Amino acid sequence: MLKYLNKIILSTLIVFSTKSFAHKYKYENCDNLQCVRDKIDSINEDIVKLLSLRMRYVYKAGDIKMKNNKFVSDDKTRANDVFLQIESLATKNGLEKEYVRKIFNIIVKDSIDYEQKYMDKKRSQ
Repeated sequence: MLKYLNKIILSTLIVFSTKSFAHKYKYENCDNLQCVRDKIDSINEDIVKLLSLRMRYVYKAGDIKMKNNKFVSDDKTRANDVFLQIESLATKNGLEKEYVRKIFNIIVKDSIDYEQKYMDKKRSQ
């Protein structure tokens, strides 16, 4: 399971590595295993920070939806748009679409679930 999660984390960063991140995430050749592990650890830390930031925006989306009297987090059109976007990013970054889609299935599903729980909790207060 941990090995799978590390793959998810690494792949998520590669997908997020758009122009704004390109300067930080340029591949550097390592001559030893410790160098490789240090690079992976640094990337893992950044991925967790990015996922945390993403989740803050998910909660903000929930707030905005509730202000507009929408109380269901699941938006199939938006989810479809996300998958089209990440598949394009995957191709641009040399990854298989299905591999990235598996990762984002988890991210999107959990985001929807967490957003709904957040909205339900806020409504009940």
